[in-house]
Amino acid sequence: MEQHFAGIYALTPRHHRSGRVVVHDYERAVEFRGGVSRGELGPGRYRLWFWGDREIVVFDARRAIVTVGNQKLLTSDGVTITLSIICEYEITDAALLMARIADAGAKLYEEVQLATRECVAQRPLDELLTARAPLSEELTQAVAQSALEYGVMVARVAIKDFVLSNRVRDLLMKEVEARHLAQAGLVGAREEIATLRALSNAARLTRQSPELLRLRELEIARAMASNSGNTLIWGVPPGTPIPVASSTNKAEAQNSDDTAREILEDE
Repeated sequence: MEQHFAGIYALTPRHHRSGRVVVHDYERAVEFRGGVSRGELGPGRYRLWFWGDREIVVFDARRAIVTVGNQKLLTSDGVTITLSIICEYEITDAALLMARIADAGAKLYEEVQLATRECVAQRPLDELLTARAPLSEELTQAVAQSALEYGVMVARVAIKDFVLSNRVRDLLMKEVEARHLAQAGLVGAREEIATLRALSNAARLTRQSPELLRLRELEIARAMASNSGNTLIWGVPPGTPIPVASSTNKAEAQNSDDTAREILEDE
């Protein structure tokens, strides 16, 4: 259990039995006389004589963070994961801490470790990946409730790192890829259905009103005729009346031909 000392320096007290002792504003100090606790001391300077029976124990009360790393845990669906958890805490009652716990650092470390194992064992992998915030809140409540019993206030417990094995990571990537492919196919199918529905509506309208189809043909012909170089061949439905030149036009055409012939003979 040497690992917990790296981040729980604030829970490791300084014992003074002689000399001058300075208690800063950010520290908590407990006085002992003859081995009996006399309560906490406020900030200031204190003098201890080597022949006396006084002792002052000083804690750093500033907020600190401990990291519980490389925790290999098993989820409820049998997947092994590796977690790193951080715990943010501070000492609120140094006298209670001295009276209740011999090794406060090890106690807090184990509290975080056990709470994390219990929470992870009750959840499948998918829930752990998508609900990290609720998991952190549950861990904070579980650890904070027990830490208050020995004078430590836990502000936050959160998951810092979430590591999966290579095999599990590959399986998750394949699952995500398959989900995206299925969603893309669903979107394509919806667009195709919408296109077929539009075509069906158009066919129904043309059956009910054939003039709409004729108007569409005219729009297409006009669009093609607006560009130079296009040759437009237009079919005439059977039975369509074709305009014929009148008798007056025929006579005028005959007179024009006779006049042209006389000019050629005079030459």
